[in-house]
Amino acid sequence: MEGRNQKIPSTCNSYPKDRTASDKYGGVQTYIGITENSLTEVQPTEKTLLEEILSPSNLNFSYKQVVGNKGSGCIDRMGTEDLLPYLLEHKSTIVSSLYAGTYCPHPVRRVEIPKDNGKTRQLGIPTVVDRLIQLKF
Repeated sequence: MEGRNQKIPSTCNSYPKDRTASDKYGGVQTYIGITENSLTEVQPTEKTLLEEILSPSNLNFSYKQVVGNKGSGCIDRMGTEDLLPYLLEHKSTIVSSLYAGTYCPHPVRRVEIPKDNGKTRQLGIPTVVDRLIQLKF
């Protein structure tokens, strides 16, 4: 798998530091709970959501989806057939960087695809590792 290893940065400097987030929710997705007589808002903590996303069942589901969709290799040239060996070697590093909030998605490969009107549009193709992480539930 030479030339197909992704770098896992310890920090991500590509995001603006002054992003606006809601004070009430602090960037946490909310869920609606349904009771017999009403709807109630349920606010899981960030850790709970992250644990759900990184749960073995969700990661296995995401892995099967990414491999099943096949798709084209990205800038790192890692195909879906190389994903399992890569994850076996680097899973703990990826998961710990996600928990620490230091994981940074990799650059996407841009390709132009034709449209019906004869023009083209740009399509971004993320790495297979980023596809796995971004696919949830």
